[in-house]
Amino acid sequence: MPADKKQNTGDIRTAGARPLDVAADSRYTSGVAAPGRGVRVEEVMSSEVADIAPDRPVVDAAQLMEERKVGFLPVAETDRTVLGVLTDRDLALRVLARKLPAETRVEEVMTEDVVTCHAADDLGVCERLMRDNQVSRLVVLGDDDLLTGVISLADLAQYEEECRVGRLVADVTEREAEPH
Repeated sequence: MPADKKQNTGDIRTAGARPLDVAADSRYTSGVAAPGRGVRVEEVMSSEVADIAPDRPVVDAAQLMEERKVGFLPVAETDRTVLGVLTDRDLALRVLARKLPAETRVEEVMTEDVVTCHAADDLGVCERLMRDNQVSRLVVLGDDDLLTGVISLADLAQYEEECRVGRLVADVTEREAEPH
C-alpha cells in the first residue's frame, strides 16, 4: 500500500482533514448520542458490499454501480483494506466534467478521506459521524479494520423513528448559503 494511502485504524476515524478520536469524544460513545438504543451497526448495515480495486478503470466502476444499483463503492485492496471511496458524484465531477478517459484509474479520482465506523459501534456513533461530516454513507470496518460493510441513511431509516431520521437527513444535507 502506498505511504500516502493510509487505512483507518483503531478508534481514530478520518473525517476530511481532521482525525476523530471516537473513544475520547463522549459524543460518540454508546448511549450518549442515542440514549438507550443499544442497536449495533452490524445489525443494520449492508454486508454484501461491492467494492473496487484502486487500479481498475473508472468505466468498470460505473458499470458495477449500474449493475448493483448503487452510487457508492468502497475502494479496497484484495485483502479488503479500504483506501478510499468512489461515488457517482465523483464520476460526474472528477471524470466527466474534466473529460477524463474511461480508462482513468479509480485511485486517481476516488475520495481518499473516508469516514468509517465499526460493526460493533452503536448506531448513535453512525448518526454523529454522518452529521458531523455531512455524509450519507459510512464504510463499516470489522475488528480487523478491514471492509465488512456499508451503512447508509436508508439503512438507519429502517430502524429509527421517522422524526429522528428527518432531523439526521436535514443535518447531513444542510449546506451553507453561498454568496451571490
